[in-house]
Amino acid sequence: MRVRLLILSTAALALNFASVCAAPEDVPDHDLSFVLKDGYILAEGVFVEDTAEKFKAFLAENGKADGTWNIPLYIQSLGGSLGAAMEMGQMLREHGMSTVSFNWCASACTYIMMGGVNRVVAKDGVYAVHQFSYDNSIDPQKLVYSNADLQHFQDLVASLNDYAKALGVDPEVVSIASHTPPSTTTNLTREQLVKLVVENVPTDQVDGQDIAAIAIPGVNAPDQKILEGLELPEAPNVFNIQPHGLTKLAAQSVVRGIILAQTEDVASLEKTLSARYGNYMLANGEPVSRENLVAKHVSFAQEWAYRSREIDPNSLNTICQDNDVACTVTGVFDDAYGVAKDGVVVKNRYRFSYTIMLPLSLPAVTVEQIEKLN
Repeated sequence: MRVRLLILSTAALALNFASVCAAPEDVPDHDLSFVLKDGYILAEGVFVEDTAEKFKAFLAENGKADGTWNIPLYIQSLGGSLGAAMEMGQMLREHGMSTVSFNWCASACTYIMMGGVNRVVAKDGVYAVHQFSYDNSIDPQKLVYSNADLQHFQDLVASLNDYAKALGVDPEVVSIASHTPPSTTTNLTREQLVKLVVENVPTDQVDGQDIAAIAIPGVNAPDQKILEGLELPEAPNVFNIQPHGLTKLAAQSVVRGIILAQTEDVASLEKTLSARYGNYMLANGEPVSRENLVAKHVSFAQEWAYRSREIDPNSLNTICQDNDVACTVTGVFDDAYGVAKDGVVVKNRYRFSYTIMLPLSLPAVTVEQIEKLN
């Protein structure tokens, strides 16, 4: 008896979600297929029992049967075999791959999405969850279930929770699915996607990254070839900017502003940080909103009247992607704080790393990593 997530009928999806996204007839209903494009893998279709084995063979054919493969997998699927989706999700994590849902990711698909090291649900994309269901060999009208049946059901839910938690996704996603009958779905909101860490790639785009310009720092950048390969209708062109080194200087300026702002008065500090941070970001590995991170810095500033920070100019290093859509600035700064400059002052040295997204609108920090050195 193999557990499966129900593949919802096209009619049911259109009835419940026609106002949310494009009609699901656009999503292929054949067995999940894989195509290696220029810089990404395109996966479309339905999970079946041997999907994971087919993916393993696909990786071997393309020379990546073992080791990491820093590449995103773009997927759209209405579901299928839960076991196959989870197995493939684990394979993605073992290979260090990322996942991007660019249209519909429903049912079993939501579990393979969790396998990505970096996870993006594109703007207007649907991430739809619901309860798992069994093969038709199980009578849905069965009145009496044995203790073994009940134990098995509980074991399955626990396994789904463990799977999500192990991959860095809040198990609350499983809880939401467990409260949704298999005849319908619950579409996670953008706020839920970020809060529950289904999506863990920070962006300053409130509604999520547009499929025409998906950017995962360190993995990929907006690429018109990806857009053309997906054959999405009426998609805007990606405007490529060649700033000839100006982006590097802009990124360094953002970081200098953030670090030096820690020495300013509370009002100036709050204003500077609010203008420099994206709406959501990763701070020391944890997803956090701009409001919460700024409030944390403000609280520290209110506690210590004297604050001094100085960047070691010899430590500053900036690496930008080829098309300058993102830059990572690293270095070291010396930090001192106390009640008064002539009183007891605590001094420390820190290593910092900031990822700056450019040029989404205005430069904005999406990753902040601060490490104490002494």
